[in-house]
Amino acid sequence: MVAPGCPRPDVDNLDPKSWRDVHPVLRNKLWTGRIMARKRGLTLELNSGGRSDGQQWDLRRGRCPGRECSRSCKGRPTTAIPGVSRHRNLSEAISAADMMGTGLGYLHTIQRELGIHFPVPGEAWHAENKGKPTIEIIEWPNLAPVEPDRNAERRRIQFKANVTDASVYAGGGRDNQVSELQMLLHALGFFPGAPTGNYFAQTVAAVQAYKRAANWRDSKGRPDTSSVVSPVLVETLVSFVKMLGK
Repeated sequence: MVAPGCPRPDVDNLDPKSWRDVHPVLRNKLWTGRIMARKRGLTLELNSGGRSDGQQWDLRRGRCPGRECSRSCKGRPTTAIPGVSRHRNLSEAISAADMMGTGLGYLHTIQRELGIHFPVPGEAWHAENKGKPTIEIIEWPNLAPVEPDRNAERRRIQFKANVTDASVYAGGGRDNQVSELQMLLHALGFFPGAPTGNYFAQTVAAVQAYKRAANWRDSKGRPDTSSVVSPVLVETLVSFVKMLGK
């Protein structure tokens, strides 16, 4: 076993699943986003919030053994050294939380309204404070009345290029089907940007790249690199993302 490059900080651990350990300013913004997502029939939960320097050292130990406190090792995925991570949630400026759920794509679309952003390349789930919100923020742990589920009794439908979240929904599909697709492709490394809800050229290219990589075939067993997105394709992407723990 590689000897530690620095001692593990002797501090109390935080509970990464507890909203209480996220700085109040960021916590309330994300809590508001969670409520807004619920109104659209989407889930949005805290995956990793507060993290002590000791817990950060533990992550570094797994990703940069022997160089836990050395900036020469970035880690994969990139992992801050102890004493630097914003997951310590010490102040409005030093705060971060990782989110998960079907509403993650939707959260990206309302980030400006909430006063948050997603600054870490490749980590579409990592949210931090950015500026003042433009909408009313609901303080945790209060809940707002939940409107009827927009996806109640709806299933994913098949679609192809040049549609949007709105047009797919109008055609009988689920809300945010395109944004969901973009988030899944992003998690697997095929789509580089934030969700837009538009199934245009960039997203079509990402779908086709995935199909080529997966040797995708249509329902009749024929090779398929078209822009068609079937429910089976999306369910396969969901399974892969869950398997990878993203």
